[in-house]
Amino acid sequence: MKTLWQALLRVAAAADAFVSNGGSRAGFGGVFSLRGKRKERLEPVEWRRCKFISAYIQATKVTNVREPLAIDVTQPWDQWAGLSQGCCDFIIIINLLHMTDQGLEGMFKGIGQLLKPGGICLAYGPFAVNGIILPECNVQLDNMLQARNPEWGLRDVEELRQLANTNALRLERMLEMPEYTKCLIFRRREL
Repeated sequence: MKTLWQALLRVAAAADAFVSNGGSRAGFGGVFSLRGKRKERLEPVEWRRCKFISAYIQATKVTNVREPLAIDVTQPWDQWAGLSQGCCDFIIIINLLHMTDQGLEGMFKGIGQLLKPGGICLAYGPFAVNGIILPECNVQLDNMLQARNPEWGLRDVEELRQLANTNALRLERMLEMPEYTKCLIFRRREL
């Protein structure tokens, strides 16, 4: 996870970045990584642990991490905590897409609306590629997720590419990451 944040912060350092971070172990990676930074600002986004994240932010006394927003991606994007169209430079989704069911289409629609033209959405986690899930530990994870909820499971990169394309995003790169994960980089098209 440290490598992912380091790479992202190098990109974000070029701008006064507003970063939305969804699904990342209660948002703590962002709080820790942005300590002492001046230009980058993090907007943690969670739907279950907002009070816990707030307490952590207060305890660490970081000044460039805003209070977390509670967002329900099953709701229309314009109801997401008062966020306005084109307000984000970066949106980071960490280990979330494989546990998203009816909100997946809405999530991509919202990302397409919230990103500025040229903005980046980085999605990190385990993914299937052309219907193939590798290695065996990811197959087991997929089976376990589907046993909990038949609509959950590892998303195929092609499914996500199509959802992105429908919402003014293009899949720019797919990076292999440690622990059998990938980093998908989507860029918001100019209109």
